[in-house]
Amino acid sequence: MMLSTPRCRPSSEPEEIDGRLTLIGTKRLEAYEVVNSTDDEVFHLDLYEWGRYFEAAEVQAELACSDFNLGIKERVTLLSHAKANAQRLNADPRVEERKEEIDQALNGQVRDVSELFNNYADQAGYFDICLLIYHVADYRNSTTVETTWASLIEQTHDEATRRMQEAGPGISALLTPYESVSQKVLNIAHRVSLDSFVFPIKFLVAALSRYSIEYGQDGQIGANPVWPITIFFELKVSHITILNALEDIFNAQDVGFTGNNRIRVIELIVYVVDSWQKECKRRANSTARGDAVWQSMKELLDSCEEALPPASMSMGNLNPGGADVADIRREVRTVRREVEALSDRGPAGSMRFL
Repeated sequence: MMLSTPRCRPSSEPEEIDGRLTLIGTKRLEAYEVVNSTDDEVFHLDLYEWGRYFEAAEVQAELACSDFNLGIKERVTLLSHAKANAQRLNADPRVEERKEEIDQALNGQVRDVSELFNNYADQAGYFDICLLIYHVADYRNSTTVETTWASLIEQTHDEATRRMQEAGPGISALLTPYESVSQKVLNIAHRVSLDSFVFPIKFLVAALSRYSIEYGQDGQIGANPVWPITIFFELKVSHITILNALEDIFNAQDVGFTGNNRIRVIELIVYVVDSWQKECKRRANSTARGDAVWQSMKELLDSCEEALPPASMSMGNLNPGGADVADIRREVRTVRREVEALSDRGPAGSMRFL
């Protein structure tokens, strides 16, 4: 099966003048030659890794022919990806029932992004592709984006759980559900370059923390309970951005973060503050953001300690999958002393605006 040449919107510049190719004509021929002749696997496949070749090919071809501000190199790359994914359809057993439909679609007119989203990506539940379409289309409906992320996290967890169940016990090479979710989040973050509309950090800090608690993807399965935060450290998200998100969760006590689940939020807050103060010490940069920041962190830690169950309560492990409450209390006090040492006790202020 061959992917027909997409009918891109014509340029206002002619392809030939007096029988000689213009620059745009030359570039177009070069583009088609590259797309049709290269057998470089990396060149073809490095952008899309889902194995969903039909939808990927359609999206890539449409983007290559769109009015978006893309250079010739980007359009050539997208076209090459589209061709490669279309060619790989024959080897994918999942498309047998739709082979005729796929052949007709790929050999016909390229569809616009709206149709691809509404008729394919969204209906098929390809939530990762939906997020990439939002990014390319500069779509900014936060409710839709957040709903898509929530669905993707749940879907990724369910798929990983099913793979582990089908493989049976003793198969350690498979990713656990939380590892699959982490990998998916990191993958999309890199592909959208942490686009704040498609990769809403405040929402994702809450969503991943809630997922870890509700699905027991923490110490109960041998995972580090602070993994939802280490993802953002790996992405070089600032401490203050992460801490602001956690402070909002702590204060709001939304669904999933009430009762004993609030203890986990405190554990995450202490982890971020401790990481931050250690980094400042390493960089000899204790007052880089002003004394008000350290004072605000001290006050937040004070609130965290007050919110912990009294030390006199002995009711077993109130933070299953996380640190023991007594250990968290000791860590709060230790980190607070370190923060106090970094602060000159300047006037209190909000770290939110620094």
